[in-house]
Amino acid sequence: MSTAHQQRDAVTTVPLLRYGLIALPLAFAGLPLYMHAPAFYAQYYGVSLAALAVALLFLRVIDAFQDPVIGWLGDRYAAHRPAVIAAALVVLSGGMLMLFHPYPGFELLWFCTAMIITATAFSVLVVHVNALGGLWTADPYEKTKITTVREGFILAGILLAAVLPVLLENVTDAKNALPLFAVLTAVLTMLCGIVFWTWLSRQDFATAPPREKMRLSALWRIVTAERIRGFFLVYFISALASAFPLVLFLFFVSDYLEAQEWTGAFLAVYFLSGIAAMPFWLYLSRRSGKIFAWGAAMLLAVAAFIWVATLQAGDTLCFAAVCFASGLALGAGMSLPPSILSDIIDAENNRDYATGQFSALAFLSKLALAVAGAAGLFGIESAGYDVSRSFQNSDAARALLVYYGIIPCGIQLVALGGVVLWYKKHGKGIYATQNFDGNKNTHHYGGSHVS
Repeated sequence: MSTAHQQRDAVTTVPLLRYGLIALPLAFAGLPLYMHAPAFYAQYYGVSLAALAVALLFLRVIDAFQDPVIGWLGDRYAAHRPAVIAAALVVLSGGMLMLFHPYPGFELLWFCTAMIITATAFSVLVVHVNALGGLWTADPYEKTKITTVREGFILAGILLAAVLPVLLENVTDAKNALPLFAVLTAVLTMLCGIVFWTWLSRQDFATAPPREKMRLSALWRIVTAERIRGFFLVYFISALASAFPLVLFLFFVSDYLEAQEWTGAFLAVYFLSGIAAMPFWLYLSRRSGKIFAWGAAMLLAVAAFIWVATLQAGDTLCFAAVCFASGLALGAGMSLPPSILSDIIDAENNRDYATGQFSALAFLSKLALAVAGAAGLFGIESAGYDVSRSFQNSDAARALLVYYGIIPCGIQLVALGGVVLWYKKHGKGIYATQNFDGNKNTHHYGGSHVS
């Protein structure tokens, strides 16, 4: 890689922060959609849990399957991307305000409408922001730096979004805490959107004329090609392994560990550990290659999480240690796959369809959550799980332990084997021609250096 090319592809700190900051309000908006909103409507407006469950299932299906359409439209009308992003920022802010200020007498209809509006705007922003990060530079190391900063802001946003509603209850009453949170989220979204706009207005993402007039069939051929299909499969398996603990976390903490009062502390340890480890994964990906770093993170996650199988009720400090150790792997799982996908897009010369390919990644993440939720909840319920009673020594307790801690480790090992096979078959063709450390004529093959 020439010096001139390196200078063109260099991503400096201030533009990187302007770009990444938008992820903070996105995390603020994303967490309440499925964690806070259903409980808010059930507790304060009397909407039945059964109705909310059906509505959420329907909304999740719409939310997942609209991602590829959003991606395809984003590529087809790439020239209008700035206007689309600006509109989505306004709609997201309005949707958050609408969601937590329901109209009396029409609560369920209001909930469904506001969720669709907010989730759609959220998906539009996530898909476009991720695609722009992937298109910003052709340098593989800089790509990982971009995704690391962005996902770091997301982790910080998730942590703040989990804590802030509780803190706001000290300012106002419990019923008004989330409406106030929605106002703060809307303001933060617009402010960070303005900062993001100062970055976007200085970028030139002009692409070649769309091939085949950006037909949906052309995008389908791209995302189902052997190389990227294999990557997507590995990513889905890894995301599925992570989704089981995410879905069952609250059940495991409250009903297996019997440590519900520690829930916030466990989450704080997990996310803070993930944030702290991100610079290490950035360094390792540059030193030994992205595939090696991703595989190492999978192995670390299994090595940390397998200890869940030894826990008993009351083992809070031991579980905190598991949260810390498994959290170390979190940053790699969030930052490296989008960076690798960006490398694949460049290797295949498919930048015109970048938004569609990043939308496929978002779809697979949501699909993994849906599959894990269905399988995990059905599995523990079939074993006799009942939140209303204690079952520490019952079959249901063992089932919860298996679905929360053991099955994910097995799935993650399958993903680890998959990433090794994918690299041997397809990865070398990408990374044999790309430079990771900025030194001329030096390339990283998985974990080795060839000069």
